[in-house]
Parts: sequence; C-alpha cells; structure tokens
Amino acid sequence: MKTLFFFLFTISSSTLLAQDFGVKKPCYEKSRVRDSLMRNRRYVDWECGKLAGVIDCNEKLSLDEASNTVVTQKSGEPFTGTCETCHMNGLLERRVTFVNGKENGFDTTYYASGCLQVVRNHIQGAEHGTWTYYYDSTTQVAWIMHYNVGQKSGEQIYFNRDKDTTLIEHYTDGILNGKRQTFYPDSKLYKDYTYSEGLLNGPFRVYNQKGVIIEDVNYKKGQKDGNQKYYYDDGTLLRTENWDEGVKEGEFKTYFYDGTVQTAENYRKGTPDGVFEEYYPDHTRKRRTIYKKGEIIEDHKFDEHGNETYSFGTPTSSGAEDDALPETGKKKKKKRNKD
Repeated sequence: MKTLFFFLFTISSSTLLAQDFGVKKPCYEKSRVRDSLMRNRRYVDWECGKLAGVIDCNEKLSLDEASNTVVTQKSGEPFTGTCETCHMNGLLERRVTFVNGKENGFDTTYYASGCLQVVRNHIQGAEHGTWTYYYDSTTQVAWIMHYNVGQKSGEQIYFNRDKDTTLIEHYTDGILNGKRQTFYPDSKLYKDYTYSEGLLNGPFRVYNQKGVIIEDVNYKKGQKDGNQKYYYDDGTLLRTENWDEGVKEGEFKTYFYDGTVQTAENYRKGTPDGVFEEYYPDHTRKRRTIYKKGEIIEDHKFDEHGNETYSFGTPTSSGAEDDALPETGKKKKKKRNKD
C-alpha cells in the first residue's frame, strides 16, 4: 500500500471565500513567524489534527491500489471521515473528507506559506463542480475548471500572475467542444477557433499583438477545408491556399509585399497538376514548370535577366529543314520532250 501522502500529492481545485486568507495580515505571515521560531529552535505546534474526529492522513490511512480506495491502516476497511496533513513547518497542508474510501465533497489545500493553493470538489472520488487553483502568497487565481462526475465540462479559464487571461476553452464529457481562445500576456486575443467533438471545425483565426488578422483559415472535421488566407503583419495578403477536407485542391499562391505573385501552384486531388511558376522580386520569371498528374513534363529556369538557364521537355528548335514536308512515295520521273 502507498501512504496517503502520495495519493493526495497531485492536486487540482475549486472556489473559496476571502475570509480563508485572513483580513488584517497577508496569508504568508504565519509561515514567516514559524520559520523564525524554528530557526531559533523553539517548539512549534502543528495545526493539523486539532479538530475532534479529524485524523492524520499519513499516519492512519493508506491507499489500496487494487481498488483505488483509501483504507484505515489498522483494519484495512474503506475510510469514512476527515483527515489532515501538515507541512514540515507545522502549517496545515490539506483537509480531505472521504466516504467509503473515496474523496467526497469540498477539500482545501494550502501552500507551505500558509496561503491557499486549491479547493476541489468530488462525488465518490470523481471530480465534480468548480475547481480553483491559486498562485502562492496571493489571492490571484491561476485557473478555474469545471467538472461533471469525473469529466471536464463547460468553460475552463487560465490566468497569469498579472491577472491576464491566457486561455479559455470548453469541454463536453471530457472532450474539447466549442470555442477555444488563447491570449497574449495583456489579455489581447491571439488565436480564436472552435472544436466540435474534439476536432477543429470552422474558422481558425490568428491575430498579432496589434489585433490584425495574420491567419484566416477554415477546418472541417479536423482537416483544412476551403480557401485559406495568410497575411503580412500589417494585414497585407501573403498567401492563399485551397483545400478539400485536408487535400490540396486548386490554386496556391504566395505574394510579394507589393501584391505581385511570387509563386503559383496548382493541384488536383493533392497531386501537382498544371502550371507552377516562380518570380523574382522585380517580377521577372524565375521558373516555369508544367505537371501532369504529378509528373513534370516541362521545366524551365531563368536568371535575373530573363535568360533561360535550364530547359527540360521542350520540342527541338525548328530550322529550315524541319519546315519542309517529308517526301512520301516514289519520285516522279520527268517527261521527255518528243522530237
């Protein structure tokens, strides 16, 4: 059996009222006093195990791994009741309630500083309701999650230490479903897209820190689908693509900043088919390639001055002899004049 300390080591969270932090003094004040006393080798009383009927989790309980149930070490029976653990400085670490060996109801965990870390809720061992996690030594929320009998459900929100929102996402029965948004450190929108039953579905937009769209694409059942557009940082068009449920279909173009074409490609059912062209910044052609069902049938390369430097698949150059029609049949004999 494992000790319950390891069983409870991984923590998640839920909501708490402000009075748990104290009003007059910061939450970390008690740990400072205790640390000072311990350095001076003075006795410090532990906070856990003071309430009537509350036992020490590590001393009295163990985890039965086979049944994933918390049991009493003495009898081996599933535990029902409340237990607590303390940090090494004597401050309360966590308080948990069990019913028939499973976590049940709200429980609270604190940092060694004495400040709130997380409040969670369970129904017979399954995550349930709202969980909230806090940064140490502050009242600042790190994230809020919602569960429904063991599965993420509804809106999940994450924050940085500056109270900026960093991520919002939605779940149904533990699967991403609905809008998902990520943010820059100042809470400005970075990415905005949607999931449907765990797959990307619908518009997918990316913004720069000035709020300008730099990527505007579309997904269908997790695959790129339809016309996709990418932009320079100021919103000038950079590239266009055409997809059919994850397969390249149609024209792909990349543009110089002035709007002229840099590259142009054509696909049919994911295979190169048609004319592929590439240009120098001064609009001089750099390359022209013709594909047929994925195979190159003609290819030309040019230098910056427009001179062809490579050629493949072109007909032999025509000359005077080539223009003459080929002779067929026997040559006609000249008639002799009769005397």
